[in-house]
Amino acid sequence: MLCIVRVKIKARTSEGILYLEPGQEVEVSEKLAIRLINERKVTPLEQRPWLIYSELLQDFLWAVPDEEARERLLAQGVKEVIYTEAEIDLLRGVSKETLRQVHEAKKVFTGSKVHEVIQRKGGCDSPSEPRESQPGLPNLKEGPR
Repeated sequence: MLCIVRVKIKARTSEGILYLEPGQEVEVSEKLAIRLINERKVTPLEQRPWLIYSELLQDFLWAVPDEEARERLLAQGVKEVIYTEAEIDLLRGVSKETLRQVHEAKKVFTGSKVHEVIQRKGGCDSPSEPRESQPGLPNLKEGPR
């Protein structure tokens, strides 16, 4: 798979050590490409959607490079949840439970998008301040507005 290097990489090959620089194009096996993509070290030149099974979520999901690819899949009528690269970046580092909750919400609200992840002092799953005191969030005690 043809990829673009994002960060400096020191790689061992059968011919010795190879140093790769950001912006450099490199051809690697699909297995290695997936690992390097997940480590954010390379970006595939061929931006295509990936259908992935998540052990954590116990479900299939689509990973796509951008909104355009997301819209194409929605137009094709795919039933699985779709995550763009930007959404995946936003969700990095959140708890497993938060990922499960986001995924369930995206299943219920077909075509929904993650726009922001708010990290609270006590972590994503345990807000440090009551919900009603957080700007921009509805006060659930009052009911719908």
